[in-house]
Amino acid sequence: MMMKTMAIALSLAAALLAIVAVSIAAPARAQGGPAAPANVRVADGASPGTAAVSWNAADDAAFYRIGWVARSDYDAVIAAGQSWLNAFAFTDVDNRGQSEHTVSNLAPGVEYA
Repeated sequence: MMMKTMAIALSLAAALLAIVAVSIAAPARAQGGPAAPANVRVADGASPGTAAVSWNAADDAAFYRIGWVARSDYDAVIAAGQSWLNAFAFTDVDNRGQSEHTVSNLAPGVEYA
């Protein structure tokens, strides 16, 4: 048992050294972000004030940010000389392999983008 434990420890140590050696030898470079989800679709939700958002999952994404802005809110911040981002609302959804989410608490009859 002691010999098996030592062999595993040595294997792990060798693997760690190999990783460190590659890390030291590799030049630094910027990492790209995850791929954007494809085929994003939005439809009326099952009840008033909801929207059903679906997409093709992006495996390497940690989360999805689903955002919206009401047309009237957008117009108001632009008229006030502010950035449209001041009217932007969003929710973050952890990526657990899902490919849909229902946004709720929207005002029925309001135009959203």
